[in-house]
Amino acid sequence: MMYFYVPLIRAWYLHLPKTGGMAIRRNGHLYVNKKQSNIPDDAYIFATLRDPIERFLSAYSMFKYGSDVRKPTRPDFTIDEALEELDKYRDCTEATVANTSEFYYHAFPITHPFWRHDLVKHWLCYQNLESEYKIFCANRGYRIPAIPRYNESNNKMAASDLTCDQKTFLTDFYMDDLDLYMNYLLSKVPSQPK
Repeated sequence: MMYFYVPLIRAWYLHLPKTGGMAIRRNGHLYVNKKQSNIPDDAYIFATLRDPIERFLSAYSMFKYGSDVRKPTRPDFTIDEALEELDKYRDCTEATVANTSEFYYHAFPITHPFWRHDLVKHWLCYQNLESEYKIFCANRGYRIPAIPRYNESNNKMAASDLTCDQKTFLTDFYMDDLDLYMNYLLSKVPSQPK
């Protein structure tokens, strides 16, 4: 798990793979700290949420097709092989995450205890990352320049490219992530006057 300190806003960023973390890391003079034990107990931790199925497709595409900063490492990788890999490591523990594949590390649920998402005090949404990060930083007393997207996959797959069985598997696999994501989205809907 990777945490980065952003001194300009006095906060720690939990970098969850395929949620825009590289863009955040490249904007804000981040200091690397990969050991959770070095993070103060009163640390203000923020992270980025992304639709879990989109996140899976982004991880899959990065390995199959590469990205603007990474060559494809598994060009023959199929969606079904990716799903089998998710299923193979479904029951991994915090202690065994290091023994999974690199793909799994990039795609496994952010609600898995390994990520310690329960420590996050502020969530940003990947789909609105630039605007939400600007507001978040401004609220913490720092104005940031535009943040470019970084490490985007070369092939943009969509959920509509998946079969019904593949979507069902992913919905089941990411059930807790989908709940977290939907609750976040619902929290952003203005309440209606009675």
